Amino acid sequence: MYEQELAEIFEKLKRESLTVFVGSDLPEALAGLPGRQALADALAAQEGMAPGLRLAAVAQQVMNRGSRWDFTSFLIQALEPDGVVPGPFYQKLARLVQSARPALIITTAYHRLLELALQHQGVACNSVVRDEAIPFIDPRRTTLLKLYGEIQQVDTLVVTEQDQNALLRGRDKPDMVDEVRHAFRRTGLLFFGYDLRDPAVGTLFDEVAGNRFQARSYAVWPDLSQREMESFERNRGLTVLAMDPVSVVQALLDDVNVAPKGKITPSVAEAIENPEVDCTPQNETPQRQQKDYVDLEIRLLGKREFGYPVEVSVAGGPDFQRGYMDSGIIPWISTSSPEQDGERLFALLVQDWRTRSAWDQAKGYSTQRRIRLHIDEDAPELDSVPWELLREPIAAGVGQAVAASSDTPFSRYLPAPHPRNIPRIDLPLRILIAIANPSGLDHYNLQPIDVEEEYRNVQQATTGLAVSLVKMDERLTLVALQRELRNGYDVLHFVGHGMYSKSRGSALALSDEDGEVALAHENSLAEMIGNLRADSERLRLMYLSSCRTAVPNARLAFRSLASMLVRVGVPAVIAMQDTIEVTTAREFAATFYGRLLVHGQVDLAANEARSTIAAASLPGSAIPVLYMRLSDGHLFRANSTADRGSRTTMNSIGPQVARLDANTRVALRELLADLYPDIDSARRIVADARLGAHRIAFSGNATNTWHAILTEAETTNGVARLVDVVLREYADNPLLIKVINAIRADGGNLVN
Repeated sequence: MYEQELAEIFEKLKRESLTVFVGSDLPEALAGLPGRQALADALAAQEGMAPGLRLAAVAQQVMNRGSRWDFTSFLIQALEPDGVVPGPFYQKLARLVQSARPALIITTAYHRLLELALQHQGVACNSVVRDEAIPFIDPRRTTLLKLYGEIQQVDTLVVTEQDQNALLRGRDKPDMVDEVRHAFRRTGLLFFGYDLRDPAVGTLFDEVAGNRFQARSYAVWPDLSQREMESFERNRGLTVLAMDPVSVVQALLDDVNVAPKGKITPSVAEAIENPEVDCTPQNETPQRQQKDYVDLEIRLLGKREFGYPVEVSVAGGPDFQRGYMDSGIIPWISTSSPEQDGERLFALLVQDWRTRSAWDQAKGYSTQRRIRLHIDEDAPELDSVPWELLREPIAAGVGQAVAASSDTPFSRYLPAPHPRNIPRIDLPLRILIAIANPSGLDHYNLQPIDVEEEYRNVQQATTGLAVSLVKMDERLTLVALQRELRNGYDVLHFVGHGMYSKSRGSALALSDEDGEVALAHENSLAEMIGNLRADSERLRLMYLSSCRTAVPNARLAFRSLASMLVRVGVPAVIAMQDTIEVTTAREFAATFYGRLLVHGQVDLAANEARSTIAAASLPGSAIPVLYMRLSDGHLFRANSTADRGSRTTMNSIGPQVARLDANTRVALRELLADLYPDIDSARRIVADARLGAHRIAFSGNATNTWHAILTEAETTNGVARLVDVVLREYADNPLLIKVINAIRADGGNLVN
């Protein structure tokens, strides 16, 4: 039944000649939240009205005798419950979007279920809630146009009859309505979740489409008579599929074998058997190799009468209105919950509607943003705030840690006074390990440092990576450090004690010629490093594993050691803003260096390392702070990583794996079956990992398919390549990280 219609829909989705239109009349069992009529009846009961009225009519009456908040607060409570999960319809629709990549999805639902489902599938999209976001639409991504607004931005909601009239008459969101009209004229429509008997739906069709659709369109609604269906076909050019919407999406998924947009390309199997065949469409970059980030800069200025001015800018975008942040943020007082602190910090940052609007518009342009926090020299006290905790609430109980997501590389940014090139370096990366353990630390109430243990920690953190470690064995005086650095290093990894005084700022406890404590103050250190940088720009990164080396001087800007080192020319500095546990420090360093060697982006590597810490439930993921002067985060490009097939990754930690431990194998198999449940996605991963597809028995059972793939990977020593490919797409997946850690714990080491 409906085979021909489903085939037509499938072909139009492939050709981008069909716009998906999603309403909110889906039953709760399919969507995950109450539908529009259920909301209307519940609101009517709360307000003492008779059931059966449409939501717009109920809300209009509520507003006429009260205020908008009376029904808005009801909607917030109903549509943002704790632990909400997208229902089967949205989960399957997100998979369809991932496969077919429609150009535009329009929705009149207030909730964020589709966004959550898309995020789970790793699909980035343009989310448009306001007219101002339309100029920033990235044409390479699916656009989700939320015509009736979003529950988290209550001023955008279109609820009452008056709201709907204003929208359709062009008095509200005229640019968004124009986009909808353009879609109605240019493409066919595929409607899900619209009660076709609802007069409001008919009004929407009349006002936007002009009574009849110009291209053949489809609506999925299971509860119409044959006569009604024929009427829609005859009068509006709308073919009605009397089917369950989940079944329709599943049928489309079953048929998905979508060729990449552009030139029709050979199959994956053909490419594997014939290495000369190119599977990449002409004039198109292979997807998922590297993300394209929108540059988002947040500048915090010195305190004014109304608080701290907050300026938000997007590269190539308009100047957003300046907002203000409450000066009560200083002094910052932490609680025992990093998640609550992070959401409180985010709320303070965007509490001004102008800042919130700028943030949302930037997010509407792209969910993948390189976020640079620029604290002005007139507001040094704000550097003491743990901005790395920033957490944006997504839904009740769900949030995105801004500084721990691969979608939002985060740094404290100090702009460079002149442009610079991204150097190419030859691996291995040369790292100087400098550990300071002078005598007399007890006079400063500091504990002696176990030099050998600290060195072993760094060795363990970098085992198998393409790095060359050189340990300074002589007394760590400032002169000796300068002399050794002149031998040419890419990274200085310092382990020792840091101190701070209001009069002289930060200092490191180095040695004098007799081995006693000699404080190297920030001015002396910065001058020495600056002189080195003037002679050679090889030193790209300083990693300060020292307590409180990132604490700023509260009176003068850029007096903390980390920020001063960046000011004198070091491209990036990692420093600790509090004491950090050994296990946390070791895991952070392992992921940071490993991921940095993969892509060379220092801010992204720092975010990925924080994500690993959080996924492993270790404390202090926000303690490491990245200061940088790189606008795009690229610290270097490694010559040996230019070829995709010869990259060193965080998983390349020693000899090749012949076999996985049985328990680890089962865990990896089940995880991959969940991430790539269909044959096409499994074939894509097999191709990217350069495994022999002709030797693998693909089947409709995902577990059996991945059992066969892992067998092939073990047989051909391809487990490392397979894990590396998956990591590119799911670098933040905590289960994947746990499996990798299990492989390392079992003594299994992965290389390409």
